[in-house]
Amino acid sequence: MGLPEPWPLILFLLVLFLHFLQLGFFWRKLPDKMSFQFDLFGEPNYYCSKKVFLTLGAIFLSALSVTLFLAQSSIPLVLSTMVLFCLLLMMQMVIYANIRSDRLPVLGFLAIVAVLIAATVFFSKGA
Repeated sequence: MGLPEPWPLILFLLVLFLHFLQLGFFWRKLPDKMSFQFDLFGEPNYYCSKKVFLTLGAIFLSALSVTLFLAQSSIPLVLSTMVLFCLLLMMQMVIYANIRSDRLPVLGFLAIVAVLIAATVFFSKGA
């Protein structure tokens, strides 16, 4: 038995709230010049300010959220929620890498992408 329809949206909103709460908590620990984009080896290759990072993240997350939840008729709600969860997880990894001034964990990113691909294939077959 699956979750009732509103639960994926409620869970996503809860995780989104916790993400922004955590971002607010770590705001002072983040460097003024943040690495925003990384190469295949996890080394940063694009930098921006904290405010630009927050603005770009909010715009991208909002646009993707609206797009996925408006397309519920063609995309299962669980899949769209999973995509948004994975995006938030990727943003958390970027924040963590910036706080530690470290490389981005490439294997973690690849694992998230693999989960997204597997879920997309699973849900596209109507299983």
